[in-house]
Amino acid sequence: MILYFYRTLRGPQVCTLKAGKILQIVIGVALPLLEYRSLLKPSGIRYGQPRYIGCMTDNFQSFSTARGMHDLLPEDMRSFRYIEDTFRKISSNWGYEELRTPTIENYSLFTSAGGLTPESLTRAYTFLDWDGWSGERVMLRYDSTISVARAVTLASIGLPARLFYVQSAFRFNESEDQGEEWQCGLEYLDAIPQSGELEVVTLAAELFSEMKIPAQIKLSHSGIVRAVFEMAEIDDMLVRRNLLTRIASEGEGVFSELLEGNASALALITAIYADVNQSPEVLANFVALASAGLPEAIPALTELKDLAEILVSVGRNVCIDLSMQLDFEYYDGIFFEFIDTKNLKSLGRGGRYKPNPEGGLKSAVGFALDIPVLLGHLQLSRMPERGQVNLLPSGKEDFSYALQIADVLHENGVIASLDGKNSADIVVEIQNETISLRRQDDQHEEIDLASLLKLVLEEKGKE
Repeated sequence: MILYFYRTLRGPQVCTLKAGKILQIVIGVALPLLEYRSLLKPSGIRYGQPRYIGCMTDNFQSFSTARGMHDLLPEDMRSFRYIEDTFRKISSNWGYEELRTPTIENYSLFTSAGGLTPESLTRAYTFLDWDGWSGERVMLRYDSTISVARAVTLASIGLPARLFYVQSAFRFNESEDQGEEWQCGLEYLDAIPQSGELEVVTLAAELFSEMKIPAQIKLSHSGIVRAVFEMAEIDDMLVRRNLLTRIASEGEGVFSELLEGNASALALITAIYADVNQSPEVLANFVALASAGLPEAIPALTELKDLAEILVSVGRNVCIDLSMQLDFEYYDGIFFEFIDTKNLKSLGRGGRYKPNPEGGLKSAVGFALDIPVLLGHLQLSRMPERGQVNLLPSGKEDFSYALQIADVLHENGVIASLDGKNSADIVVEIQNETISLRRQDDQHEEIDLASLLKLVLEEKGKE
């Protein structure tokens, strides 16, 4: 690194290097050296002494997970796999196919037009990739929707495309308790208006029903805020971004500034902010108020009204919250949030957006569900599978027959292992190709393989 730095500064091209580039090179040399020094100093190792890398530490208790990161323990993973399998099954029933995108993406992907807001970018994990001294800034995947749109564009996947994923997003948050957020989500690219929203929302509702989670669908529309911006003649994108940030924190007061003197439009805003959990019937009243003071909002309100009526007609729990603000700038139509009505927690969000108009992806609908929230709901209900078997060979000559028994049990979907230390519903001893069933009272009963399989499947059926 030092030799490269010397040659770079010594060569004739140094005068063409930007100050920022030189600073990147200096930092790239200094930080690894400082990090190496910090690793050696606490351990008392001197520079030049051999250091054994890869050895297991003898004191794991002195280490914690990185800030915001969490282990998923076996009891968590039982629920996690149930959620993943259920989501995969229901998504596949609707014709969606699975994909997975890289954990690390180029920073520029998320800063381009239609990407993340500046406020969102402050929560991203970003760093410089020094491979080849390019100094390219990269980031851990903040949002899967943008990554999916990139993947579809690069691979020239035909449209319309229905895709789903189960992967994590990385974001700083104020409480510092959640940096890696596991999500299951989907994207319906080139989705037909209204039909796309209905399909995606209904798919999510089916998932919640399958997992017995009481969920409410909270609907909103980005067209209301855009109509206010148009009436106030605010076209500058940066100004719009700043206003969206203010609306998220200050709410109704920002609209009062933008619509000063327009009493009819202000009446609509007041009605919108009157309640964050309004019945779909209020949309007819909102349309009437908009016709008097904010006619630009009528198409958005009508579209939302039609969608809500269809969802209500098939028995979905729907409410309206037009004060709900956007997380991302790219939402350009109906967006929604799923609420667990038992725990009053958000299960996830989604909506219609413009993924990449220049690349041919003009419109799409999708959502992302928060797996940690779903895990919290299911943690107590997902228990280890019943009917597990421990096979105990009496001697080394009995292992061959024990493995044959294990093959038969595994082929029939039964969990079987060769360790008697783990808890199991059924314990079997094998000696001289004789199977002996150990009872709870420590009594033994000889049994043939067919009878053992029948017994195990009956025990498994008690789940």
